Amino acid sequence: MKLEVFVNENDYLKFNIFHMLRSPYGEKLIKKMRILLAAIFLIGALAILVLLNFKTPSSIGASVLVIIMIVFQLFYKKSIVLNLKMTIKQLKKKGKMAYAPYSTIEFKEDSIVETTDTEITEKKYSAVERICVVENKYVYIYTNNVAAYIIPMGSFSGAEQFNEFLNVLKSINKEIKYYK
Repeated sequence: MKLEVFVNENDYLKFNIFHMLRSPYGEKLIKKMRILLAAIFLIGALAILVLLNFKTPSSIGASVLVIIMIVFQLFYKKSIVLNLKMTIKQLKKKGKMAYAPYSTIEFKEDSIVETTDTEITEKKYSAVERICVVENKYVYIYTNNVAAYIIPMGSFSGAEQFNEFLNVLKSINKEIKYYK
């Protein structure tokens, strides 16, 4: 099976948001960062209380740190999305986008071959770590923790070709995870 794939800046942003917020790797990272931030703020609040001998100013300072920690926790995911948008905008300005806007991806008997304007890469099916179908809009074929083939649904001529594609993916003996 051969697909003509067009990826734009929005597709790339959606992949990065999915990767950071919903992929197993991203979920673990967010959990660790939230715990780390909470620990830092709580240790800071405790240090203020102890250093100022639990007097009124120490209570106020500790309360402020706890409130700041809560705000960080509430807006952490939104700050990640904002950071991703700014990073992609900067990469675009520098002309160093991390994706090829146009590629041909061919699914051969034992490998995936991607051909872009600048290179040809081949990955054995054994290199595929996971396959994610997101909102029936994108298919992400991860070849490691941070890199994936991004295949927008516009790459398929219709539902029949998409279902045929899913059968090809199932034949490489990898579980396909569906995300809404």
